Amino acid sequence: MMRVMGRTVFLALLCGCLLSAFAFSYEQPVPIVRFSENEPNGLGFIHEGAGHGPLRLLASDTALYLLARLDHRAYIFDMAGYVLDSLDLKFCPGDMTYDAQGAFYLLQFRVQPQFVAVYKSGQEIDRREFDPPENRWMTEITVSPDGKILLLSGGYTYRLVPGETRDILYAVGERPGRFHLTDTHIGRVVDSWEAEFSGEASPGPVTSFRFEPLDRELFQFHADDRAGRIYIVGTSIQTDEEGEKFIARRLLVYKNGKPLTELRGLKPGHSSYDYANHDIAVAPNGDLYLWMTHFSERFSEILYFKAIP
Repeated sequence: MMRVMGRTVFLALLCGCLLSAFAFSYEQPVPIVRFSENEPNGLGFIHEGAGHGPLRLLASDTALYLLARLDHRAYIFDMAGYVLDSLDLKFCPGDMTYDAQGAFYLLQFRVQPQFVAVYKSGQEIDRREFDPPENRWMTEITVSPDGKILLLSGGYTYRLVPGETRDILYAVGERPGRFHLTDTHIGRVVDSWEAEFSGEASPGPVTSFRFEPLDRELFQFHADDRAGRIYIVGTSIQTDEEGEKFIARRLLVYKNGKPLTELRGLKPGHSSYDYANHDIAVAPNGDLYLWMTHFSERFSEILYFKAIP
């Protein structure tokens, strides 16, 4: 335990040193919600054989949304971490998103038929059954900047299109954003150790930029915000001072092709549920929220990182 705590402190200090050099940064994180092992809804420490933590954490201007798959329930918190409401589901949800009109979209992909259920004011108002492409497993859902329902499988995105009996999925590119970005790509630069981000936004192409990976680091586009900032998550295997390997994540923030900040020490979610950094949420103003499960202490919490523009 002491070694893990020491690593956490070291990363926090390193994070503070890194952030001081940038105009855009984050305050030190503060916990706003805590769940213990004995929580009746199972949102704290969940034993081996089930997913650890939430299946999706989201943030809007006014609320946080937490999808608890094992409960078949979605929770709504205010920005201070108090529960405002919950949505009980009659199926096992795979992922969740929301739109600007206050509707929730729940993806069910574990049994046939697969579908997207739309909820508003606590009631299901629509259900879109679909036939997935062959050998494709839809694991994420989002709403495009122009309001289209999009499903994601690995690095590819599909739009729901009406069919004769069920909707079909039409390929539309790679990973989209929530506000401006409609398509993104991260690739390795030929004959270089660098990675490059490129993308399309509703007004047109965005400025491409390159960044340096850590050793064996995998990059994934995560989100954009209302101000046009781009958030990229890097995941890698690192070695601590005692020679022990651990999974490390860092968040890179760019705008107009320029680096704004880098946040290290983001603890990774458990692999049984974290398909695509589902435990990280970027709010429309750039604030950051992170779900963390502390296995040895047997509790979970949501951390809040306030953005400093």
